[in-house]
Amino acid sequence: VGCAQCHRFNGQGGAVGPDLTAVRTRLNRATVLESILEPSKLIADEYANFEFVKTDGETVIGHIEHEDAKEVILRTASAIDEPVHLRKSDIRKRTKSPVSNMPAGMVNILEKDQILDLLSYLLTSP
Repeated sequence: VGCAQCHRFNGQGGAVGPDLTAVRTRLNRATVLESILEPSKLIADEYANFEFVKTDGETVIGHIEHEDAKEVILRTASAIDEPVHLRKSDIRKRTKSPVSNMPAGMVNILEKDQILDLLSYLLTSP
């Protein structure tokens, strides 16, 4: 399915999405299944995209890489572009995207039993 492109599990995989190692200690079975089937239903702030409207009207969308009292550093959709630095004094509006970075329907290629196997694997592994 490609989960490891974005998610780490037992020290392997990507870091765009949440680390799924020991997900069983953080979420119950129903919540994990729901997150797989409906990834946009609940999006943690640390993995969400945000839309920033600047005082000059420009809109910038990205994932917050770092934020302090003076600026927000965003990673835009392009992995090769440099991070965007926004001074907080230049931000007029900030909105969390209601759409997850994980595309809906990722598991549509799996049969029901395969989805349940994936769920069991995630919930029984350390």
